[in-house]
Amino acid sequence: YGHNPEAIRSVGQMVAAWNVRDVSAVVGAPGDRSDEMIRMTGEATGMVFHKIIIREDEDLRERAVGETAHLIYEGIKRTNPRANCQAVLDPYQALERGLGQMQ
Repeated sequence: YGHNPEAIRSVGQMVAAWNVRDVSAVVGAPGDRSDEMIRMTGEATGMVFHKIIIREDEDLRERAVGETAHLIYEGIKRTNPRANCQAVLDPYQALERGLGQMQ
């Protein structure tokens, strides 16, 4: 669990110690962060994970539906243009999708 770039990097360091090849993530960011902070969260996610599901919080914090997810996507593509990335905006459906992709 992490909702800022440093937390995502910390999770990535932990996952790297597991010595696994194919790592997936369900990621979101609070809508009340700056656009650039949300993009930076996406950048950190793109550096760590291979398969990424982007979700949004139920409380969008005054953002339009899909806006936060799009900013995360932009950040992911900055650091990992080939990322297998999809948006599942509903947080519960996103988690179900992520669990369904586990091997």
